[in-house]
Amino acid sequence: MPMLTSSPNNKNTNLSLFIIFLTVFIDYFAMGVAFPIFASIYFDAKQSIFASSVPLSEKTLKFGLMAGFWSLGQFIGAPILGAISDRIGRKKVIAFAFTVNIFCYLLFALGIYLKEYYILLTARTLAGLGGTSLPVVQSAIADYSTDENKAKNFGLVGVGFGMGFIVGAICSGLLSDPSIVSWFNFATPFFFIALLSLANVIFLLIKFPDMIHSNPDSIISPLTGFRNVRTAFRNADLKNIFAVIFLMNLGFAFFIIYYQEYAKIKFDFDVKTLGYVIAWFSLWVGITQGILIRPITKYFTPERAMLIFMPVFALSYLLMLIPTDFIMTLIWFPFLPIFQGFVYPNSLAIVSNSTDKTIQGEIIGINQSIISLSSAIPPILAGFVVAQLISFTMWLGAVCTLIAWFVFLKHHYSKTKSNNN
Repeated sequence: MPMLTSSPNNKNTNLSLFIIFLTVFIDYFAMGVAFPIFASIYFDAKQSIFASSVPLSEKTLKFGLMAGFWSLGQFIGAPILGAISDRIGRKKVIAFAFTVNIFCYLLFALGIYLKEYYILLTARTLAGLGGTSLPVVQSAIADYSTDENKAKNFGLVGVGFGMGFIVGAICSGLLSDPSIVSWFNFATPFFFIALLSLANVIFLLIKFPDMIHSNPDSIISPLTGFRNVRTAFRNADLKNIFAVIFLMNLGFAFFIIYYQEYAKIKFDFDVKTLGYVIAWFSLWVGITQGILIRPITKYFTPERAMLIFMPVFALSYLLMLIPTDFIMTLIWFPFLPIFQGFVYPNSLAIVSNSTDKTIQGEIIGINQSIISLSSAIPPILAGFVVAQLISFTMWLGAVCTLIAWFVFLKHHYSKTKSNNN
């Protein structure tokens, strides 16, 4: 029988949320550092790990497989970590995930030095399996939130994402630039983020006042991700919102995974320029989920916010086809993160509000399984297609999000009609 075994007082709530934010910031800083480098080590004519004779379609497929295996790793590992955190607390599990990431960053750096694709693939797969702290972090946020402020507090993830990616993406170009320091290269940033992650593990273990929900009934199994998908779509109350989340993230995964290649091929962006674009995108994620989301959660319920902003979110993908250069990219880029930032925290709030606090880790683990599965599909199946038609990613993002909106619209009005009866 699940029960709350410890509960920090209100004085610790702000401290806990600050530490959670710092953890998210460092996690996404690391991703921001790594993200611009991924495209260059695959597609840069001079610095790719592949020989010039390797065709673009093969590079795209292998690039997609690296992203897809990371997501598949999350699909298996995230619900396990979420369920374990329901048993032993969030702190130890987050610290474990960061420790796994430290090893994977170092392994990835080795793969770059050796120009060995399968080392890179192994590092990203292991990072997905054991280094996914996001669902546990989201569970920790739920621990310290009420139903009324949950969407706002989930916005902390967006703020951490935005700020982390901004600083990380800018640092990516600097830490890999040999004109700044002669021994800097594409592997250098991974050593830096490994060191920063180690500092975060130490700080987290010392300072975070954990809230432990003892739930011995939570299932821990490598098959949990598959069971989660089955559970998600058998749950009468949640299956529709999980379908919406699956479709939305399917579309967003096409965009976020392949935009690097799109920018590299269409605009010939180098690591620094791509870093600036990612930083700009991330800035608007942070502004939206840190500032703009607050009046949204004040005046709109999560359900109403989804109804209003999802179709605009779908349209914002197509706006990404307008830019023809760097400046135009900066002008049109904010629309996507703004409306994505209005939609995603509210979808998570709907899921969280529908479940008991003692199983937040498990239910958010289910949510992460849905997201991970939808993130794995695009890179594994679409590599060859994207190589031939790179704008395909934006169109799929728009179509998937629009379909998700229709599913949510049908679900919302069916539920409203049922409640009225």
